[in-house]
This record gives sequence, C-alpha cells and structure tokens, in this order.
Amino acid sequence: MKQKIYLYTPRLKIARLFAASLILDRAEEAELLALPYPREIERELEKFTRNIISWRYLQKRIIELMGSYGYSWLDIEEPLFLGLKLIRERNPKLDLYLYRSISDEDEKYRITSDLLALALKYRVTEKIDVEEWRQVLSGYRRRRVEVGDKRAIIIVEDKSQAPSGSILIEALPGYIESPLDKLFSSPVSEQIIKEYIEYVTEYLTKYSSVDYAYFKWVKDKGFQGLIVQLSDHFLNILSAIGED
Repeated sequence: MKQKIYLYTPRLKIARLFAASLILDRAEEAELLALPYPREIERELEKFTRNIISWRYLQKRIIELMGSYGYSWLDIEEPLFLGLKLIRERNPKLDLYLYRSISDEDEKYRITSDLLALALKYRVTEKIDVEEWRQVLSGYRRRRVEVGDKRAIIIVEDKSQAPSGSILIEALPGYIESPLDKLFSSPVSEQIIKEYIEYVTEYLTKYSSVDYAYFKWVKDKGFQGLIVQLSDHFLNILSAIGED
C-alpha cells in the first residue's frame, strides 16, 4: 500500500502557512493532496493553481457560495491557498481532492453561531444547561477521508480523522488544543463549556485575529512546551503585521 501522510493542521492562519511549507517539501513525492475544502470550489481552485484565474476571482466565487462567513473563512485559508500555486508548480501532476462540501461548512457555521449564542446566554443567566450544549454539538460530523491506493498527503483538522497507526505530522508542532477544539473533540462537560466561554469572551472577542487570540491564551495559561516557548515570537510577528 502506498504511503499516506496525515497533516494535522488547526484552523489558524499560521498553521495553514506551515502546512503549505511542509507540503511543498514533499510535493514531488505525492500523487494526491486531500484538502478540507468544499468540493464545490474544486473547478475554480484547479484554475487558480494553474494560473488561469486570479486570487481575487477565486475569493469572489467563494464568497458567492458561502455568504458572509466566507470572509473569515478565507482569511484563515489564504496562506494555504496561495501556497497551493507553488506546490502545483513543483508537481504539476499532483491531484487535488476536496473532501468537504458547502453544506458541511454551513452546518459548522450554524453550530458555531449557536455556541456563541449559548455563551452569551450564560453571561446573562450564569447558568449552563449541559444537555442544551450537547444537542447543539450533536450536529457536528467528523469525516474519515478515503483516498484509495495513492501516495497522499491528507490535511486534517481533527487528529481522530487519522487512522490508528498512520503517519501523523503536526503542522504546528506542540499545538495545544484550544477550548474551542476541546468542545468539538471531547465529551461535553460543564468545565469544558466554561473554558470555552472564557476563551470566547476574554480572547476571541477582544482581538481581531484568531491567531493572536490563541497565542495570547496559550501564554496567559502558563502551559509548558515548544509552542508556549514560541508564543511571544508569534505574538510579536502578528502585532508587527497588524494581526492583533
């Protein structure tokens, strides 16, 4: 069986950038690149990576399909989208496989919006109905990615998408799950919900950049590990480019 590499890439802009770099290094060895993007943009993405259409045209098409949440979606994905052009130049024969759909993205956006509403409800009532949170999260579906017998690089946003025993590489080494990640990946509890509410109200709503909010949270919580050691460096870079 041909080798498959699962590339765990959190939904952070800097993680998408690092993923693009890692894929570029391995592009000539791969036959297929599987991406967590809606298949409805496959034709436009193919044209973009072949320099047939512009970045602006691709952005416009994605906004038409996704609506208003497409702007924030694109902001995070931009480094990887632009990196795909370089990847395709290095290996023009590389196939792209988009394994999500617009309906998947719509559902994720709806769930995220409902979670924010529950967080705001808690700020008013100071009460948590765990079952209510479970009901909202029950609509979230984790997808296994089937790519057949090909040498493939598969970008995943949840480690559980990688089969047991497979090769799993972290695009952002030492990544610590955010409270948002934990809400989707762990059994729902009042403690996890409270951590998420704090993350939303004290970080995500205070900073314009999701990346900045995440690294500020990592620094404030006093975690240990490589990503914590680099958090000041990342925060300084983000501030310098106006992403704070």
